[in-house]
Amino acid sequence: MRTKEKTYTIKTGDTLHKVAQELAMTPMELRRYHNIYCEIPDLIEADFPSHLELLLLPPDKSDIAENSSTEKKPRKVGFINGSTLPFLPSGSKKSYAVRYVLEEGDEKDTIHFEASVKWMALDPKGFHFFEIDRLTKTYINDTEPDTMMEELAAKTAEILYPLQIVVDLTGKWIDLHNYTQILERWGNKKREILDYYEGEVTQIHIEHTEQSLTSKAALIDSLRSDLFLRVLFNGVHVDYTSEHTFENNITFPLVKEEEASFLVQQTVTPFLKDGKWIKVEQKGDYIDTDFDIDFELDPWEGNYNATYFLNPNSYCVEKMELESIIHYDSPIKATLNIEELKPKEVVNTNNEPQTQN
Repeated sequence: MRTKEKTYTIKTGDTLHKVAQELAMTPMELRRYHNIYCEIPDLIEADFPSHLELLLLPPDKSDIAENSSTEKKPRKVGFINGSTLPFLPSGSKKSYAVRYVLEEGDEKDTIHFEASVKWMALDPKGFHFFEIDRLTKTYINDTEPDTMMEELAAKTAEILYPLQIVVDLTGKWIDLHNYTQILERWGNKKREILDYYEGEVTQIHIEHTEQSLTSKAALIDSLRSDLFLRVLFNGVHVDYTSEHTFENNITFPLVKEEEASFLVQQTVTPFLKDGKWIKVEQKGDYIDTDFDIDFELDPWEGNYNATYFLNPNSYCVEKMELESIIHYDSPIKATLNIEELKPKEVVNTNNEPQTQN
C-alpha cells in the first residue's frame, strides 16, 4: 500500500521542465516517480503526453515516515497492451564500462573501454536517434595500442566518434545517421596518418579503411563486428507471450566478419529484480549452417546466454552480461560485460564538489 496519492493538474502551456521548476524538483525526479506508478499509456517521455491530465507526485517526507513500516509488495514490470515491453529512452544519457574477453583455442584477449550513450531525438515514425562516444582509449590486455597495426587501427577508429545511430521501437540498431560527417573526418585523419606513418602496412590499412567507407551500407556492415553496439541495441523490447517469453533468432559476430546464428528463448521476469531492475534473459543454442547439412558434417555445438538489467522507467540497459561459445575444432568464446558507470565526484575551481554524469 502506498502513501496517499498526491497529484498535479496539468494546465494549458505546462511542460515537464516548467512544472518541475515550480515544484522545486528536477524533471528527471518528477518523471521517474510518475512513471513508476502511472498507467502505461500515461508514461512520460521527453514531455507530457497530450492526453495527460493528472501528474502523480511524490509524497511528503512526513507521509513517508508514517508509512515506513508498511510492507512493500513486489513491483510488476509495466507492459504496453499487456505484452509489449516498451522502450522509453527520451532524455537519457548514460556512461558505461565495457569489457569483453575473446577466446579462440589457447589464445585469449581482454578488451575494455568506457563509452557514453546519449539519446538525441525521436522522429515522427517512432525511430530514436542516439549519439555514441568513446570516453577512454581501448585497452587490449590492459595495455594501450603499442604495435604499428594497433596504433593505425586506434587512429582510424577515431573517425567514427561521436557515432550517431538510428534505433527502432524494439530497441534494435538499424541505421547510421552521420555517415557524411564520418567521411569528412576520414579525409583529415588520412592526411594525419600519412604524415606520421609510411610503408606497405600503412597503405594496406588505408585501402582496407576506404573499402569500408565506400558506402553507408559498407560502413554499417563493418560496424556489425562491434560487440558493444550489437549487444546494447539488441531489440529486447518486443511483444511477449502471456508467459512473458519470446522465441528469437539472434545472430552474433563470434568470428570477425562472420555471423553465428542462435535460436534463443527470451524471457522477462514479471517482477522487478531486487526491486530496481527489469530482468530479461536470452538462452539458446547454435543453429547448424547449410554448409554443415549439405556436406554431411557433424554439426557444431554452441550456446548463447545473455542477461539484461533494464531501468524500470526508461527501459534502457543499466547492465548486462553475455557468454557465447561455439565448439569448432578450436572452441571460440566471447564473454561481454556492460555496466552503467556511477556518477563521479569532481572538484571545480572553487573546490566545491560537483556530480559528473
